[in-house]
Amino acid sequence: MEILFENLKGRMKMKKRGSWYYSRKVIEILSDKVLAERELKIQSDVKEIRKVFCCELCSNQYRTVTESEGHLSSYDHNHNKRFKDMKEMLRESSRDDRKKREKQRQEREMTKMCSILSVPFTYHCSTTSCPRTTKNIEVWLFYQRAAVYQRCSNTS
Repeated sequence: MEILFENLKGRMKMKKRGSWYYSRKVIEILSDKVLAERELKIQSDVKEIRKVFCCELCSNQYRTVTESEGHLSSYDHNHNKRFKDMKEMLRESSRDDRKKREKQRQEREMTKMCSILSVPFTYHCSTTSCPRTTKNIEVWLFYQRAAVYQRCSNTS
């Protein structure tokens, strides 16, 4: 057997009963596959390398280090960064406002329930009797109602 072709993958040998045409076609197909695989690998490697030059905050892609560094020091990038920080601060403050409103609503509800039960409401009491969560408020109200009921039943 003689060597017909030496490609990237290895040597292609001609079979005794094979023809030059058949062997050449096999070589072309194999070399095309190898080249296609190499192209895909190169493209994926290039994508990995370019991820370094991508600004996720601004959704921009840059080809070189200098372009990327120039963008990071630009007004647009810093403006987007400040805008994002401002949004986060607003979110936090709105979350705090919601908690404050919820606490005020619970206090109003407690004063209303206590006025119905004719029990003085003291929200700022000792830690053992001070209701902090909704479930604790319900338990506290249950015991307050029971105490009022006992007082009413003792007087009659």
